[in-house]
Amino acid sequence: MSDRAVPAPGTTWDQIGDIWDEVREIVMEWEGAQPAGEPEG
Repeated sequence: MSDRAVPAPGTTWDQIGDIWDEVREIVMEWEGAQPAGEPEG
């Protein structure tokens, strides 16, 4: 088991959920700004 997978002490799952939602929004916006058909590799 890796300690990295464990949330920091004092971090609640609600906070993690809020952060994840923010990250998802940023990623979706970033991907939306990229040209379609990204080259693989």
